[in-house]
Amino acid sequence: MALILEKILSTGVSGDYWKIIKLDMDIYHGVYRIQLALFKDEKARRDGLNSLEIKTFYIRDDNFLGIQNSETINNPIIYCYNKIKEPEYIYETKINNEGKEEIVLDEKGEPVIKEQINLFYNAVDKIIDEPLEVDII
Repeated sequence: MALILEKILSTGVSGDYWKIIKLDMDIYHGVYRIQLALFKDEKARRDGLNSLEIKTFYIRDDNFLGIQNSETINNPIIYCYNKIKEPEYIYETKINNEGKEEIVLDEKGEPVIKEQINLFYNAVDKIIDEPLEVDII
């Protein structure tokens, strides 16, 4: 599996193929350490060319080995791709009458989004059948 999302680097070089190249699972602390590499395209990665960029993600899972979370146990790679794609937001805030910061709500009672910060929210899945070595520490 991989993610397809174009990125143009400051050098002008672009790539659109993001692949998890390393996944460490810290069972004791319930943390995944994921290295996601950007390649020019799928062919460049398969040809063994160097990645253009590497991003590191840390994902904490409080139910790391919980029975109810079978996706984590059965396929940690797909689980991590899905977690990388989850949206992350910065919300509008204000100081309330008690002098404490609180999130601003719209007329429907929903938080007002100031900024979406997850680059991979709109990425497209690319299904490939290729093994990845997972280190369990």
